[in-house]
Amino acid sequence: MFRALQYAMLIVLVGLSVPISVSAQEDSMTSCENNDPLGAAPSIGVRAMMVLNSLQTGDTSAALNFINPDTYIQHNLSAPDGRDGFLGLLSVTSSNDNPNSYVNTQRILVNGNMVVAHTEYFFEVLGGGLTAFDVFRFDDDGLIVEHWDNLQPVAEPNPSGRTAIDGDVTITDLDKTQENCELVINFVNTFWVEGNRDIDLTQYINAETYIQHNTNIGDGLDTMIAAVSGLPENNLVAQYNSIELVVA
Repeated sequence: MFRALQYAMLIVLVGLSVPISVSAQEDSMTSCENNDPLGAAPSIGVRAMMVLNSLQTGDTSAALNFINPDTYIQHNLSAPDGRDGFLGLLSVTSSNDNPNSYVNTQRILVNGNMVVAHTEYFFEVLGGGLTAFDVFRFDDDGLIVEHWDNLQPVAEPNPSGRTAIDGDVTITDLDKTQENCELVINFVNTFWVEGNRDIDLTQYINAETYIQHNTNIGDGLDTMIAAVSGLPENNLVAQYNSIELVVA
């Protein structure tokens, strides 16, 4: 059994202050199937990536073909609901005022009708470089009907020389997807949501090979424990209320 988080391609969305309402399937919390339900080309993962790339190219065809024109829900605070809202954002990011813009998607995860993209953007109009997790929900016709994102400015490498975007891009051990999914859920629930700091973290994390991409923390389990323990001294609080969605 895989018992350590040496490297797991798993995204867990958590409530960090007030729990949010997510219109995902109820079984997303217990089933981590990495299959694409559409079964048609292009896959929903590729469709999501094409939509993201259009923010640089200005090509509206991906949005017109792959975003539901009637029911698209947008959770990014800079754009309204509806496909036209995305097209308006696209017209800004791809304008001539952004000659150095780029979209670099490093990883795509598909779980049922959900897609997560791990991407680095650069748009001068948005303030420069951004590292992002974009989450898309697709309908049965393969159209995007909902989008969330988490954005942070591109930062210098952490003490171990790693960035928020680099590292392995090859997903392996697909037969262990469900097992690894449950491992991460248990870790986040126990350590972060319930706040149990007395557990043996080596049940979940490989103390010798743990790689950290948080831009403020270096590699290793001891480093992570020290960083968490030092939060109160720096008047910082990490409060996780609940896991809202899991994509693996």
